[in-house]
Amino acid sequence: LFIGSWNYSKKLTFGDTRPGSPLVWPEHDYNASSRAINDRFAGVNHLYLIYTGNRPDIIKEPYVLRTMEKMGRYLVESPAAGGAVSIADMAKSINKMYHYEDPKWGMIPTTAQSTGGFFFMYENGSPIPQVLSNYMDVKSQEANLAVFYKDTKRTTIEEAMERTKEFIKDNPIKDVTYRIAAGLIGVL
Repeated sequence: LFIGSWNYSKKLTFGDTRPGSPLVWPEHDYNASSRAINDRFAGVNHLYLIYTGNRPDIIKEPYVLRTMEKMGRYLVESPAAGGAVSIADMAKSINKMYHYEDPKWGMIPTTAQSTGGFFFMYENGSPIPQVLSNYMDVKSQEANLAVFYKDTKRTTIEEAMERTKEFIKDNPIKDVTYRIAAGLIGVL
């Protein structure tokens, strides 16, 4: 019995075998909704990567924001990933917004002072207090990169973690530490 079970266990698939939750039937509303969201949007499963600096305002530095943007693009190259968002994306959008939506300004500002100024104006002009708190802390010492995935299959999680570790190894950031991984993908 033990030997037979051992041989059979080698053929089992670990992790989820399909998008949605294995706790309910495949055609349950939850799974149907999950499929619909994954078809139309970036994905429902998050991987959060945290950037922690050794001093306040380091996240506003252009070299940190450029690396964050580069990592998001690299991770989204995976077919299982649907999109990524970070404070670097917000910096580009805010810069463009304050330059009359001219596309050539859709870039990361060249200095930390410019970035900080745009963030300050954006937060003070927003009706929502601390509107950028989803992306970074108040001291601009920590920020996150959220990558959205379509499923939580073992192969998806393994590839996401391998690509993340590979990027971190090849792209160290001065005075910043990467912390991986949070979100459903990170936990699983």
